Amino acid sequence: MCSNKTNVMKKIILLFIIWFSVNHFAEGQTNGNRQVPDILLKNNSKLYEKTNVPFLDSVVYWTWDSVTHVWIFNLKADTLVYNSNNKITHYILLTWLGNSWMNSQQIITTYNSNNDDSIVFTESWNGVLWLNSSQNILTYDVNNNQTLFLLQIWNGASWNNSSQTTYTYNMNNLETSNLNQVWNGTAWVNNHQSFCTYDLNNNRIDSLTQTWNGTIWVNSGKHNYTYDVNNNQLTDLQQTWNGSSWVNSGESFNTFDSNNNLTMQLFQYWTGTIFSNSVLYTYTLDANDIVTEVIIQNWNGVAWVNSRKTHYYFHNFFVQGINNSAIEDNSALIAPNPFSCETYITFKTEQARTIEIMNALGEMVFKTTINNLSSFIDMSGYAKGIYFVKITDRNKKSSNKKIIVQ
Repeated sequence: MCSNKTNVMKKIILLFIIWFSVNHFAEGQTNGNRQVPDILLKNNSKLYEKTNVPFLDSVVYWTWDSVTHVWIFNLKADTLVYNSNNKITHYILLTWLGNSWMNSQQIITTYNSNNDDSIVFTESWNGVLWLNSSQNILTYDVNNNQTLFLLQIWNGASWNNSSQTTYTYNMNNLETSNLNQVWNGTAWVNNHQSFCTYDLNNNRIDSLTQTWNGTIWVNSGKHNYTYDVNNNQLTDLQQTWNGSSWVNSGESFNTFDSNNNLTMQLFQYWTGTIFSNSVLYTYTLDANDIVTEVIIQNWNGVAWVNSRKTHYYFHNFFVQGINNSAIEDNSALIAPNPFSCETYITFKTEQARTIEIMNALGEMVFKTTINNLSSFIDMSGYAKGIYFVKITDRNKKSSNKKIIVQ
């Protein structure tokens, strides 16, 4: 499907080149850096529109436990490294084992002279060391439009071609078509292709996808889009080809706030007679219009039920908003605060520190030592109220902070 250049289609972005993103978090960015993980791809384009770019520290995924009715850890993207252009060059994806995090994959990205992704390299953890897994190779034209996305898989000895997508653009640098092919061992074989058109405001108004049946191209699916006066995408009607005509498949509706920020997405599917609720995305933004949390719910026929949650942790700026304000001094940042279960503490320098947490009576309820730039504080088992955090560095210098568990 053609990529949309509007903010709406820059969806949950800063999540994975790997199969997990496709099967579990398939709301990736579609505007050029197609395979850069949406967990790391700046969940909102607002990040790149600011002069003082907030740095993403980590992204944490939860899944909803329908039995205990609490959020439980699932995945975490951590250990983010930036280059001098504030581009993420490395991060590690970890999986929650129930009592600790375990390495899963690490992603290393290199950039060309225009700061575009040129190679995205993925390694998998085998329990002892990192092993080659896949790599994406991207190329661009003179206008900085991505022209090729090549996926290669490591076979244990060398890189093997897997699939490639090539892109074409109009004079406004809007993608008009793409061709996806798969490698059969000796040559590239057609797989699917897409075409899209735009209105006078450069909003994509429709897209057509066709699949290769071995001889000719056959219609497969299409999308039709509508927009508001601010060029925000309001609806997306999806239809599939049944061999003789187009039939409804699904539709989505987007809601925006007064600052044109996407706050909600409703997805429905076609039952054969009517559209029925399917999935609901709710976005929480701070005072800087940065998405800090995404909650995904499924429709059970009667009500919306929690399914997954993603939280984005930043530093180098104050996060302010409902249930998501930050406390920062010369040594540490704690956010969100207030919070209900978990919060995140981030330091400006890496060294050994002791973290002690006292309740309102001065009783110590938690103590740990950390050596990283950032760490979680899990207060899910403690009573609601005010707590005090004492941070002591290796030079025995201490600072104190107040946190609120709601």
